[in-house]
Amino acid sequence: MAATLQFVDQIASSPTVRLNLNDGTTWAGPHEGSSFKPPGLKYAEADTILNDGVYISASAYENRTLHLVLDLITNGPDTKATALRALNTELNRANNILKYQPGSTPLFFRTIRTAGYELEESPADNYTQVTVDIEAEPFAYGLRQDLGTTTVTRNPAVSNGLYVDVTGVNGDVDTPLFIYSTSAQLFSASNGPALATYIARETSPSGGVYVLQGESGTAYTDTTITASGDAAMSNGGYARTTFATDSTLTIRWTGSPSALPPAGDYRVLIRCRRSSLGGQFTIRQRNVTTSDTVITGPTVSWTESVALTCTLDLGLITTPVNGATASIGYGAATASPPLTMQIDVGRTAGTGTFDIDYVLLVPADEQLLTVASAGGTAGLRPLAVIDGPADAAYGMSSTSPFSGATVVGQTVIRAGSIPAVSPGKTTRLHVVTHVASGAIGAPADSITETLALQLAVWPRYLVV
Repeated sequence: MAATLQFVDQIASSPTVRLNLNDGTTWAGPHEGSSFKPPGLKYAEADTILNDGVYISASAYENRTLHLVLDLITNGPDTKATALRALNTELNRANNILKYQPGSTPLFFRTIRTAGYELEESPADNYTQVTVDIEAEPFAYGLRQDLGTTTVTRNPAVSNGLYVDVTGVNGDVDTPLFIYSTSAQLFSASNGPALATYIARETSPSGGVYVLQGESGTAYTDTTITASGDAAMSNGGYARTTFATDSTLTIRWTGSPSALPPAGDYRVLIRCRRSSLGGQFTIRQRNVTTSDTVITGPTVSWTESVALTCTLDLGLITTPVNGATASIGYGAATASPPLTMQIDVGRTAGTGTFDIDYVLLVPADEQLLTVASAGGTAGLRPLAVIDGPADAAYGMSSTSPFSGATVVGQTVIRAGSIPAVSPGKTTRLHVVTHVASGAIGAPADSITETLALQLAVWPRYLVV
């Protein structure tokens, strides 16, 4: 089977061909001497005479060079000039796509404008050898790989509660996710508060979600534990503070996650409930180690009387808090240290009680994206899209993002990186919807709520 070598308009199974460089009539190749070698690496180095060697703080792949040796077969100078002009047109595009298929798997290079080529001519037989070096992005891309639909629930006590595991990704290196959903929860309603969806990446997870159930903790001032029986709570239980003797911001509860999180940074989310809309509170989290080192997070105010149940962001923690090493010498990693989270709550207005359903630690080291809608008409955006390859988030006017639908007018608030997934590994996506800022209460926060996500990638290859 002759290799396919074509400039095309898109990465697709049947793209429009702009120029065929191996049609067997005008063009033939790539021939011996052509090269699709993998890209090199570039490094960020810190060098000092005080240490041997250099410290590598970061590395990334460089662009690759496609070295092509082609035959141009023409029957005269006019057809030759026409063929070379067609080649120049494709090389001169600011961005182009070169399809290369030596076997059964098509690969696509995203190329960059190239200066020109070299000619070795044989006038006697109207034969010209064309040698061209084309700069391209580091990776060759495969056809879109659909990873299926998964349903994430808001309840960490059930299967797929607040996470989804992604496996079976093709390619050689990490590739950004394309995520879409027809669920309204992915982007908050346009006429409501700016509630965020958190999507965090964790590679090769060792445990489940890092959740601290309210009923599994230890109660402090004016707080009691109810172990079960409440269908509105994650595991049926919760910790309730009445403020009967003390309404100041003080310790109400401590707990430890069911799975010890690896060393790193985490965002602390709390799902909480108040008994009346008039109740207003201040909340903060504190990370306490066995050596009594205490790190205090920001104080968050829950003031707006919109809902009785809300998920709030209490800021970042780092574990271990005392900066203990994750490994000993050059040996194996140390075990995760014990982690105790302390929740302080004060009541600033009203007479209501405050319940802790659960506290959740969301990984914030690798890639953590927060996304929310800040405008647009709900009826015009039936599809919410988080587009990793384009590094964008938007709404669409169709229920399928690959059917040529129109991107609709919608302002999306974004922070952080769109997660990627890894070939040959399990990538866990921690997904939490309806996270509110301190002054905003979620209009709906049901523990039975589900979010249907459809995932896709374009695999990225180093080896061709």
